[in-house]
Amino acid sequence: MHRAVKHSAELVFVDASGNMDRYNARVFLLLTHSSAGGLPLGVLILPNEQTTTIIAALQLYSTLLDAECFGGRGQQGPVVFMTDDSTAERNALHTVFPDAQLLLCAFHVLQAFWRFLWDHKSGIAKEHRQYLFSFLKGMVYAQTEAKLESEFSKAMEDSCVQRHVNVHSHLQQLFSRRQEWAQCCRSDLPVRGNNANNFCESAMRVVKDEILQRTKAFNLQQLVDFMTTRFDSHYQRRLLDVANGRFTASRFYSKSTCIDLQSIKQVESDLFEVSSEKSADTKYVVDMSVGRCTCPKGNTGGPCKHQAAVVQNFNRHSWNFLPVNDPDMRKLFYFVATGDKTAPSDWFKAAESCDHSAIRRLVSSCAVCSAARGQ
Repeated sequence: MHRAVKHSAELVFVDASGNMDRYNARVFLLLTHSSAGGLPLGVLILPNEQTTTIIAALQLYSTLLDAECFGGRGQQGPVVFMTDDSTAERNALHTVFPDAQLLLCAFHVLQAFWRFLWDHKSGIAKEHRQYLFSFLKGMVYAQTEAKLESEFSKAMEDSCVQRHVNVHSHLQQLFSRRQEWAQCCRSDLPVRGNNANNFCESAMRVVKDEILQRTKAFNLQQLVDFMTTRFDSHYQRRLLDVANGRFTASRFYSKSTCIDLQSIKQVESDLFEVSSEKSADTKYVVDMSVGRCTCPKGNTGGPCKHQAAVVQNFNRHSWNFLPVNDPDMRKLFYFVATGDKTAPSDWFKAAESCDHSAIRRLVSSCAVCSAARGQ
């Protein structure tokens, strides 16, 4: 996973959860992103969430890494870690991976502020809570730093904010950390459209629902066994489904757009100019070699409709969308899932273009091996 999936060099999500075994061990997941969903890069099982404990676990984890891990960055770690606002977790990551940029999950920032507004100790009237919440929401989703500063100034000058001194100081404190949570401050980072660690939230649900079936492991040894067998098998099946063209609904599925061929101009082999659906005078540049677009959604490498239009109209390959139509990429997912490098590339080509003789030889060899094992 570290070596094969290039996104592991860019962004890694980290989150923790408990209540999985009878001794309440804390399970930390490190995942990267892909069109197949979140892919695990590591699992840490700790007795608590203290900074020293997390540092010791990450240092032990880093001893397993070689120069090819994290997409070739090795023990330097990825460019970006995305977490919730856990001081112990963030301090530990900064200690072990000092070169990585630490970002905050936008959802958790908004959720924490919402809980602050609803806390009876804050003394905020019910009719003012949603109004006050809108100020932080406007800052989080501001598309430019100028807009962010404008939203902050408007909040500081608002009479309702000034009436609640605790809200005023809370917003000031959050604004001082804007580089960690504001989306406009991430335009130069390879977050690929990810502004929340939803992949971790989804993975935790997989662990609790599908792996543990909403029951606690009997002891720590059983929890470790489940994470190294059942959890691993779940992701093997997911990757094989993507490699074989079987998948469920996903935000990475390239839906049909109204952008036709006449609205796209090929500038270079991998560079395209795509007209906006709303304004013909607005044009976005799509670079398929890196999977990025100059539109607000695709400027960090996330999937956008302009990239989808290029994929559909020019039959281009992209890591950002399903189905994966590149045989080499499908073979890569197969290799990550199984570790098998012997499968021929023709196995993953479309039926009309594949070498059927190579497939017959592979099937025949599998049948001979199965017969030799008495299966």
